Amino acid sequence: MNKKFQQIGYSINPSQTENPVWKYFSISNKINDSQIADFLLVDSKLSILFLSLEFYYQYPLYLKGKIEEFTRSSEYRNYPNRVLLCLNDSEDGNDFLTDITMLCYNHEIKVLVGFSYEDIANYLRSFKNIQNNPGFYLK
Repeated sequence: MNKKFQQIGYSINPSQTENPVWKYFSISNKINDSQIADFLLVDSKLSILFLSLEFYYQYPLYLKGKIEEFTRSSEYRNYPNRVLLCLNDSEDGNDFLTDITMLCYNHEIKVLVGFSYEDIANYLRSFKNIQNNPGFYLK
């Protein structure tokens, strides 16, 4: 494995530096102040948005605004493998996952659901581990 692959992790949005996911997934990341996506895995053209359902319940318009901003960005055009990592961390009985999935579907963003920060870290770790596989692309 080359050193570049071992040393470089994700390019991350500054809003994600305190995300609890990092206690389960230790990797050196590059913080990019102008980045729209929450995480970018540059070599695999993977762009990731992150959403906690608990946060979504408190701010229901956040995701729509985030996706609108993201779809206007060069990241959306240059990173065709687009994923929303959704943390299902709420006991609320409302099922907003269908609404979230449809919103993402309309913008060509896949949705993966985790039930803990550790699950989200496992998705990130998996993406990182298979990034050099030619069959990696999600499209």
